[in-house]
Amino acid sequence: MTVFMRNSLKSRFIIVVFTVCFCCLLVVSLVSYYNSYILVREETNQVAHEAVNRYASELNNWFMQQAGVLHAISQDIEINRDFSDEYLSLYLMEKFQRRDSCVIDYYIGFADSNRKMVCATGWVPPEDYEASTREWYKEAVKNNKLVYITPYLDADTKEMVITLADPIRDGDRLLGVLAADILLTDVMKLAQDVHIDKEHYSFLLDDCYNFIVHPHPDFQPLASESRNASQVMQGLYRPLTEQIQEGRYPIIELKDYDNSKRCFALSEIKETGWTFGIAIPHSEYFGPLKKLWYGFALALAISLFIGFIIILPVVRSLLRPIEDLHQAVGRFADKDFSARSPVTSADEVGELSNNFNRMADIIQEYNVGLERKVEERTAAIRNLLDNAGQGFLSFGSDLQINQEYSSECKRIFGFDIAGQYFPRVIFPGDEAEKQFLENALQTIFGEEDEYRRGVYLSLLPEELMINGRHIQLEYKVIANRRLKDNYSIMLIITDITEKRCLEKQMEEERELLEMVVKVVANRDDFLEYRNDFQRFCIHGIGELLDSDLPRDEVIAEIYRQIHTFKGGFAQMKMGYLFNQLHDCESEISASRDELREMSAVEIKDFLDSFKLFEAMARDISLLEEVLGEEFLEHDNKLLIDEQKLLEIKQKIITCLAPWECKMLLPYIKRLRFRPFKELLRSYPESVSSLAESLGKSLLPLRITGGDMLVDSDYYHDFCKSLLHVFRNAIDHGLESPEDRLELGKNEYGIISCDIKEEDGGIAVVISDDGRGIDINLLKEQALDRGIYDEEYIEGLSCEEALQLIFADSLSSKEEVSSISGRGMGMPAVKAELDKLGGKVEISSEKDRGTRFCFWLPAHDKIDIEDFSIEEIINPLLETAREFFSREIGINLLHSTEVERKKRQELLRITAFITIKGVVRSYFILSVDEELGRYLVQAMTMDEIESGTEEDFVEDVLAECANMILGNSIKLFPGISELVMLEVPVTLYSDQTAIKHLQADIWTCDFLFEEGRLRLGLISQEEIYSCL
Repeated sequence: MTVFMRNSLKSRFIIVVFTVCFCCLLVVSLVSYYNSYILVREETNQVAHEAVNRYASELNNWFMQQAGVLHAISQDIEINRDFSDEYLSLYLMEKFQRRDSCVIDYYIGFADSNRKMVCATGWVPPEDYEASTREWYKEAVKNNKLVYITPYLDADTKEMVITLADPIRDGDRLLGVLAADILLTDVMKLAQDVHIDKEHYSFLLDDCYNFIVHPHPDFQPLASESRNASQVMQGLYRPLTEQIQEGRYPIIELKDYDNSKRCFALSEIKETGWTFGIAIPHSEYFGPLKKLWYGFALALAISLFIGFIIILPVVRSLLRPIEDLHQAVGRFADKDFSARSPVTSADEVGELSNNFNRMADIIQEYNVGLERKVEERTAAIRNLLDNAGQGFLSFGSDLQINQEYSSECKRIFGFDIAGQYFPRVIFPGDEAEKQFLENALQTIFGEEDEYRRGVYLSLLPEELMINGRHIQLEYKVIANRRLKDNYSIMLIITDITEKRCLEKQMEEERELLEMVVKVVANRDDFLEYRNDFQRFCIHGIGELLDSDLPRDEVIAEIYRQIHTFKGGFAQMKMGYLFNQLHDCESEISASRDELREMSAVEIKDFLDSFKLFEAMARDISLLEEVLGEEFLEHDNKLLIDEQKLLEIKQKIITCLAPWECKMLLPYIKRLRFRPFKELLRSYPESVSSLAESLGKSLLPLRITGGDMLVDSDYYHDFCKSLLHVFRNAIDHGLESPEDRLELGKNEYGIISCDIKEEDGGIAVVISDDGRGIDINLLKEQALDRGIYDEEYIEGLSCEEALQLIFADSLSSKEEVSSISGRGMGMPAVKAELDKLGGKVEISSEKDRGTRFCFWLPAHDKIDIEDFSIEEIINPLLETAREFFSREIGINLLHSTEVERKKRQELLRITAFITIKGVVRSYFILSVDEELGRYLVQAMTMDEIESGTEEDFVEDVLAECANMILGNSIKLFPGISELVMLEVPVTLYSDQTAIKHLQADIWTCDFLFEEGRLRLGLISQEEIYSCL
């Protein structure tokens, strides 16, 4: 075994050494190639630079020659110092005749604007020609030396021209500028003659990078414009101009105008700042480099080939055991758990094969056990699905239902659905619906976009009637990585028949409550509709049919009457009768032609077939079930027991949503309105008893009027306070029988109360025929008690002075009795009157009596005003503080501000109470363990053994929550009677929180010495979730 291992290591060592040598050879080759590449590249660059510099030098010499001629002429003029126009003209003409053929003209522009420009050609400029404004003049003056002006294409000769300008001075004084227009024909010819071969070309750029020479006609200058190298061909040559701007002239590779790659060699013409360039084909420029590359590549390829021939047999022998192992692993991965690798050597590969075989044995054994567990868990999952109360099935793009589905599916559909065509199972008898479902599903399976697939899914049916039951369908797209389809659709089927039945019952209950409230609140309209409908059915139809009117008019009149009754009973929410009237109306409209041909008896039978009378009787029977069988008396008065109203109110609060409560409860409240005089019904007896006890003779108290219906709760406190007015009338106002007889009065006094509607309100007039009010006595008492000063009292009128009777501690009686005289009763009356926003007028005449006229504003508003969450949470907080202070006897150390949250953590013990009615809320009272134990000790009568508080804490906290919320409801803004509390529920747990998805949670923390408390309110109809 040691020998075999040694041989194996030797073989591997040979391979490693060969590989290292090969890598070294490769590195040496690459380094040699790189150095050779650099040398050849530098030599190529040097040749290109020398060529372009040589031609640029020739062009530079030409420009220097032309500049030298012009500068020599300028120097001659300055030396001769004869600056007359005649001399200069002759001189320039002489020079012009001996000029180079490329010179077009010599001319001088003077600094003196009064002198005309002198030209060698004799050209006379126009009158408005000003030489000093020309570019050639300004540039020469600006630079104070000979300058080259940007060349241009002459419009007449179609040849490029450049202007040279040189200033002429007389000492330090500028006389003018000498200029020459010179054709660039020689320059362009020299530049264009640079032809190495047909693929090369040369070009010339001026100092503004405009093309002067270029083989492409589109780049050649025009008379109207120049072609800038940085702008042509979408900036094709911009890299050239950028390098020239930086003063650098490297070899630049570009794709040229004909899409062939070229290398551009550049050189500056120093005299003018222009640029001369040669474009060399890329293949020619890099030709030597490519040859070098091919040589090295060929040598390397031959080396690789020889190495491959040598190494191949060795590699094969080494890889054979590894190949065997690879095949065994592949078969094992393909679930051939019997696959094993032959062990042919004792080296590392042999050991690896042996380890693989051992691993395969273990996995095969484990797989058997795993399959058993999978079968068991699959059975367990199927059991869960079969008993989940929902059906689960799936199907692929062929729309065939898969074999696996839950047993609920078989119960819903009534047969085995495995392999069935899904659209046919859902719509067995509706071909159109089946076709739509089939098309929609095929579209979904063919859609790759997830969003669009979701849109199509929303079009699928979500609720169906299958075998007489309401079935809800929910679709889920699930991935299928192991199947031929990329994904399939899972269908979740839920039988919601009971839910729909419950919803229907709730809807019927709601409609019944609406009908009850509408009928009771609009009793006169209901009775009128009922009586008119009865007359129409019993007599009206027959009279119309027996009349002499044309049959069309009779049918039209019956149709109108039924339509009118339908609208009236719709307002009363009488569902059965409304539906029958609607069907009858529809049939009459559709059968007018047939009805014209019917006899009166046939029409009567046609109308009787709708059983309108029975429909009304059915609605009325529903009303009797709620309101009692005697809710209608013979005198057409609607009598409802108050207990029935309370039951209706309780049903509305319990069953209906808050917005429906706000709509219906005010009508129930209106039904409880009572005549105003009933608030005073106890006073006749009370007044008689008081008069008798005081020895006063008094006729029975007369209360007249007051039949108007009012909210008794609203006026109750004021009417109760009127007792003080009646007492004062008896005790202060009425004389004794003897005194009355002496005054010539009837010994029996009279006190009356008249109630009437006046000025949009209610007037309550209480009068007596007694001695009247002593105004002077009132003034004296007000002055003696320091209520007002003397000046103020003296300024009061009689009517104003009578109002003093309502001042505190002021009485018109000098002596105090058990009945009156303390001056507290009448202020109480005035206080209640002010609460209602009322007013009072008093008139009194000595020995003739006193009259109080109380005016109260009408209050028939029954609508429930909107209220904010603060109007509910603030009474809760105040009541909680008072409860723990007074009832529990613990002091509040600190409380936080009310916070608005989406999530609230709960303390150790929590009580929840649901509030129903015009507001749907959840009241939360949560305490920690320390405060919970203290509450148990404080709230229980018997002594609790220490350590047993946990047995009572939930009940005690529920009671505390009930007391706090119950007392708070009284302070709610006008809705205390329109809400109902459910039974508290409690939760005992650690690290619990509630989170509401649709509403905010309003919460506040209290800190006592005995522990912490957290109070919260969720104002939302949906239930919260506990975390």
